[in-house]
Amino acid sequence: PAAPARYADARKALESLMQDFPDHPLGASAQRLLAWTYSREGEDSLAIATEERLIARYSGRGEDAIVSGAMLDIAHERFNQKSFAAAAAGYEDFLRRYPAHPKRLTALYQAGLCYLRLDRAGDAVDRWERIVRDSAASPVAERAWARAGDLYFQADKFADARRCYRGLLEHFGSSSAASLATLRLAPCESTAFPDAAALELFATALAPSPGPASARAAPR
Repeated sequence: PAAPARYADARKALESLMQDFPDHPLGASAQRLLAWTYSREGEDSLAIATEERLIARYSGRGEDAIVSGAMLDIAHERFNQKSFAAAAAGYEDFLRRYPAHPKRLTALYQAGLCYLRLDRAGDAVDRWERIVRDSAASPVAERAWARAGDLYFQADKFADARRCYRGLLEHFGSSSAASLATLRLAPCESTAFPDAAALELFATALAPSPGPASARAAPR
């Protein structure tokens, strides 16, 4: 029932399962699915409480996969509630406890978004820089390169912005963000090179397939 979004039916079945078979080996999976079902129904607080019970039950039992997954889910729920300080703390706690976790890059990216919304741009950039140092060509690194470059650009830190945009182009040259990165590189380069170099980059931003942003801004 959960797969086709029949959340009420899924919730009823899962709650019954948890009540009738509290010690079943599939209990942790059922509880996580129940929490997910709550969140899909907009009951974020109930989802968080369900995940917290999961952590309390399995902490200290060597069940790192269960505990780490629940911790990350809680941080995501806090983010969805726009409780950005609490979400950031959750992501940071997850990263401290599981620094090599396969989803560490996602946690770093989301932590950066939290700090951005808390007007802590320096902390946001720090998390995104950690992503590209860890894995410069990972899928989440594309967004990290772009967001870090934009924050540096807005702060007139053109050398750092240029480094990020060039990293984005090096690893994701055919992505949707490449055109905007090329466009932003022009004023970055003009701080250190002749105007001719900047003009060439503006032209490159338009050439072969300009996106909406470059189509509007590059001619100007």
